[in-house]
Amino acid sequence: MEYSDFMQKKRKYFIFIGKKLTKLAQIMFKNKENVDVVRKKEEDKHLMKIADNCAKMVHRDFWRNVHKMIRFNDQKMVNDEKKKYQQEKLESLVSKQLQLSTKMANFLNSNSKKSAESKDSKNFELLQESNIIGIFAFSINSFVNLLKFIEILLKFY
Repeated sequence: MEYSDFMQKKRKYFIFIGKKLTKLAQIMFKNKENVDVVRKKEEDKHLMKIADNCAKMVHRDFWRNVHKMIRFNDQKMVNDEKKKYQQEKLESLVSKQLQLSTKMANFLNSNSKKSAESKDSKNFELLQESNIIGIFAFSINSFVNLLKFIEILLKFY
């Protein structure tokens, strides 16, 4: 009987070990499946992080540069309009200065003709011509100074 008891115990032991091994095998296969699922989830998370970083980079770099270009083009258009306006203003000032200079020259010429008819026409005429030349030189000099002043003013706009 002892031998039969020993065999029964051995048989129970092997059944216990078999059950234990099957449970361990089942746990191992579940863990392997879980590891595959976890690994896939981690890979998906990693890909999502990469996609998020790419989206941030596109937003940060590309769209900001696009907005910079739009602002630059708008500023360029505004500056071009300012320059055009300033050029027109300068041309109008130059034409007004030219008109005033011609009026002054005509007035001085008419005064010089009237004074030429007087007694001391020669001396007076030379004096008037030198005055005309001086006034004309003064007019040209003031015109140049006016242009320089306008140019300085335009730099501030």
